[in-house]
Amino acid sequence: MEDNPLLLRLKELESLERLVEKIGRVDLHASDGKGLEAMLKDLFRLETKAA
Repeated sequence: MEDNPLLLRLKELESLERLVEKIGRVDLHASDGKGLEAMLKDLFRLETKAA
């Protein structure tokens, strides 16, 4: 799984989903002032390793 960034990210999101189900609510705050859209792009960004 470490060799596939998409599967790794999916596993992370599934873990977050299970956590939110137990908590019921998660508040996100963009502390650097970039706004929600930039924060979501950073959150769901897939990084590829250079060849």
